Amino acid sequence: MLEVYFKLLNDVTDISALRQWQCSWLEGQWLAKQKVLVALDAAELNAFDRLLWVFKDAAVVPHTIVERPAEFKALNEDYPIGLIDVKLLEASQKLIGSANWILNDSLEAVPASLPGKVLEPVPNIASFKERQRQRYRDYCAKKIKPQMLGA
Repeated sequence: MLEVYFKLLNDVTDISALRQWQCSWLEGQWLAKQKVLVALDAAELNAFDRLLWVFKDAAVVPHTIVERPAEFKALNEDYPIGLIDVKLLEASQKLIGSANWILNDSLEAVPASLPGKVLEPVPNIASFKERQRQRYRDYCAKKIKPQMLGA
């Protein structure tokens, strides 16, 4: 069953700060030996990939772009972070099963039929807040009760 958590980011007021928060969160998950799928819109995959390599001078976050989920069976020590087109998630059941989290940075909700935990960041940006309000309602309409995590 899908568990959804909305994370309020009151100090995050622009896209650059949101990307920095996401990269730092992913670094923390990697250091804690957690595995994460990052659901992105296809057009954002390469930019997010580049950002993970340069977001901090001394940071390295091992990751890969998952282009063919059927061939990529599980996240592992070599690739604990996987960047994936949100439209490929439903075809990625085994891969999702190996993840501790799905970080959703796409324009759409994660399909309700999937198992796992989803983190939906809510930055203090008006357009994002409205999008996340609608997403919250969409999850509720699918009988998923999202949880709110404080800042």
